[in-house]
Amino acid sequence: MMKKCGVKTKKMSSPLTLELAKIVCDTSYYGWLINYAQLSNMIAIKNKVNYDEMWSFADEIHKYLGNRPKMFPGFIGGHCVIPNLELIKDDTLNLIREINSDHAKILKKRKARGKKY
Repeated sequence: MMKKCGVKTKKMSSPLTLELAKIVCDTSYYGWLINYAQLSNMIAIKNKVNYDEMWSFADEIHKYLGNRPKMFPGFIGGHCVIPNLELIKDDTLNLIREINSDHAKILKKRKARGKKY
């Protein structure tokens, strides 16, 4: 059905492989990228430097290597990244949730003071 609609498909060796691929290699990886943005933003805030200016350093590297994507350091909400952590019944990736929670507290304090992320 998906192929008929023009969606690229790939058969995996088992349903477990497919689910772990979705959770570990897709949504959790995306969460780690956002977490890194959150962590680098917390460092920028602590040192009173501009997050965007700091990340501009990686623009040239990303242009050639394609491995330094600048992410927005916002709160991870929604229906995929955090809820999918519960599906694998493994504490290995709990740090994603913890960093997200810590960053949310910082954002809340900054918002109360009328400051940008």
